Amino acid sequence: MAQEAAIWEQVAELAKKAALSPALFKAINAARPVAWEGDTLVVGLAAEDGQHAGVLNTGDFKLKIEQAVRQVTGVPRATFRVVEGTHASDWEAAKARDAAAETRRTQASQAVRAASGPTESWDALYNVLQALWAEAPFRNFATGRARFIQKAFDVIEEAVPSFGGADDEANEREFSRTIERVAGMVGSDAAALAFLLLERKKGA
Repeated sequence: MAQEAAIWEQVAELAKKAALSPALFKAINAARPVAWEGDTLVVGLAAEDGQHAGVLNTGDFKLKIEQAVRQVTGVPRATFRVVEGTHASDWEAAKARDAAAETRRTQASQAVRAASGPTESWDALYNVLQALWAEAPFRNFATGRARFIQKAFDVIEEAVPSFGGADDEANEREFSRTIERVAGMVGSDAAALAFLLLERKKGA
C-alpha cells in the first residue's frame, strides 16, 4: 500500500494543477489508493463518495490523471482505474467482475459466429437472441431475465458494428427494433433497455 499511496499523492497534486477544477479537487480528495498493478494505478471510492466516480472517469480529467501517472511512474502506457470500495479486496472483486464480463463477451462472440450470417443481417441477429432466450435458465425470475439481458447486450455489441452500427436512419430503425424485441422477451420497457445498453457502451 505504501507504493501506491506515494504514487497517488504525487499524481493527485499534478492532476489538480493541470485541471484547476473544484469538482476534480473534491473527487481526488475522496479517492483512496488501492493498488499499483501492472501498469495500472487503482484508486477506490467509499460508498458515500460514489458520486465522484463520474468526475474521475470524465474523458479530459481521466486523461490528465493518466498523464500524471505516467509522469510520476515513468511508465509510458500507465493507466488509471476507479473501483467501488477502498480496500485491496474491492480491487480483487472488480477484477473478478472483469473476468466474468470477458467470459460473457467471448460466449456472445461464439454465439454470433455460430449463427447463420449474424454479421450480415439484423434478422439473423434476432435469431441468435431468440435462441439465447429459448435456452435462458430461470427466465421466469427477474434474476434469470437480467442475466439474459446481459448476454443479449453482449451479442448486440458484438454484432452491430459489423453491419454499420446505428449511425444512419435505416440502421437506427433496426437497432431500435432489436432492442424492442429483447424488451418484449423480458417484459421490459424498450426505452429503458436502450438507455442501459447505451450507458454500458459509454462505460466500456
